[in-house]
Amino acid sequence: MEACFFTGADGSTALMPSETATDSTSAWQNRQADRETTAHEPTSDSSSSDGLTMDQFKGFADALFRAPAAKKQSLRNCVIADLEVGRRLSDRIQIILNIALNTPRAGRLDEAIYILGDRRVDLTTFLRDFLDQDRLSKMKPDELYVLIRAAGRRADDAKQFIIPWALKSDNISTRDAAVESLADIASPDAVNILHMFARYDPSPSIRETARDLLDDLAEA
Repeated sequence: MEACFFTGADGSTALMPSETATDSTSAWQNRQADRETTAHEPTSDSSSSDGLTMDQFKGFADALFRAPAAKKQSLRNCVIADLEVGRRLSDRIQIILNIALNTPRAGRLDEAIYILGDRRVDLTTFLRDFLDQDRLSKMKPDELYVLIRAAGRRADDAKQFIIPWALKSDNISTRDAAVESLADIASPDAVNILHMFARYDPSPSIRETARDLLDDLAEA
C-alpha cells in the first residue's frame, strides 16, 4: 500500500494511505465512513490517523505545487485523500486556492482545478455554502476561475448551479471561466449556450473565446 509521510516542525510524523490503496476494507476507510455525517466542519483539528492536521495538509499542498512533474502524483494522491476525509473542508480548499494563487509556477491553476474537480472532493458543498452566504462574489478572480472550471469538470450537480451563476456575472473573468467550463461539458445544451455567447456577449474577448472553443470542439 502506498502511503503518505509528513514530518512536522515538531518532529512528529503523520502517516496516511494514498488514493492508490486497493484494500477497500482498510481501517482507514472504515473510520472515514464513520465520520461522514460530521466530517465537513468540525471544531477541532487534532492529529489523528485518519487525516492530517492543517499544518501537515498545508505542507503537502505546498510541496505538491512546487514539485517537479515527476514527483507530483504521489503528493497529489495524499492531498486528495486528505480532502476526501473532509475535516475542515472549507479551510483546506482555501489553502489549495491560496497556494495556487501565490506559487510562481506554470500550471498552478490547472493543478488546483484538477484537485478540486476530483469526484472524491466535496466541492459541491463548499460552493453551495459560499453561494448561499454571498461569499463567491467576494472571491479573487483567479480563485473563482479555479472553482468554476473545477465545477464544470465534475459529474455531480455543482455545474448546474455555479455555471449559470457565473454566466450572469458582470465580471469578464468570471464569465470567461464559465464559458470555458461549457466547453469542458460539451453537451448539446452547453454548445448551444456557447453559440449564444459567441454572438451576443458584450465583451469582445468573451465572444472570441467562445468562438475559439467552438472551433476546438468542432475539430475534436
